[in-house]
Amino acid sequence: MTEKKGLSGSQKLQVHVSGPEMNKSKGYKLDDVISSLQDVQNLINKTYLALNDRRRFTDKNSEKIVLRVDDFKEGSLIADLNIVYSDIVVPIMPIVASNPDFFIDVIKNAYKFLKTKLKAESEGKEVQTVINNESTAVNVMNNNGTIVINSPQGMDQVASSLQPEFTKLAQNIDTTGVSNISLSSLSNNDVSNSLELNQEDRRIFSGNVMTSDDIYTIIGKITSGNFETNSGRILIIESNTDAIAKGQTYNVTINKGLHAEERWKEMFLSERPYYCSYSGKFDASQGFKVTKVNITDWDEDNWN
Repeated sequence: MTEKKGLSGSQKLQVHVSGPEMNKSKGYKLDDVISSLQDVQNLINKTYLALNDRRRFTDKNSEKIVLRVDDFKEGSLIADLNIVYSDIVVPIMPIVASNPDFFIDVIKNAYKFLKTKLKAESEGKEVQTVINNESTAVNVMNNNGTIVINSPQGMDQVASSLQPEFTKLAQNIDTTGVSNISLSSLSNNDVSNSLELNQEDRRIFSGNVMTSDDIYTIIGKITSGNFETNSGRILIIESNTDAIAKGQTYNVTINKGLHAEERWKEMFLSERPYYCSYSGKFDASQGFKVTKVNITDWDEDNWN
């Protein structure tokens, strides 16, 4: 895909967080305010990464894309934000090219793509994706029970990359603090065409497995394993992330590139150092819960 380099500018959007704890008369609950706005910022940052098929938002990226608060308004919590970017690289695709609001438009279309797909699949319906290289928006139709998603070029991959961020944002919604979160463009002062997340979105997105982008170091003991399927169970002895708890046993998958019989014998029932990511789901009562450790490599330097 051809890239467009040296793009600079700004895009204004409005975030509206509403719910029992978003009330000026008694004061806004700070945890809910910070969490919601932080997750919006992460969604914007990951949108830039997804457009460029990248995974990590670097310090250099943070210098080029800055989210600023222009104003806070009454009416639950309303924040006017400004995405200021300088010398960034974006792909030449119809939904981005010559679009002054490409950040919010990509986010809204990725959301529509994902919600349509996940909701249909949860209802047991067949989903068909049709890529239209000239399209600038996701359109959905029902073809005799089959949900057909007509998608702009690259939107299916972008939506997949943003799924964890929509899941995190939707987890701010509960029955006691926040009931709705909406994002809309401030271009032409029109906030009617907004993306709105509610209780239904929390339910739809919370059932999906998320995998961490970052790689962590652990010391673990493989307590059971299947050499053919590269899977088993691992007891965590040490971990450099709180998400993977010391003393807990998790399901584990092992990179197929590490499929070596002699090394597997060394791993079994021995404390060994590994590099890994983790996968899990949001639970209504416990928050995010890790269900699986994914070993990406072993630490050769500290193996013995």
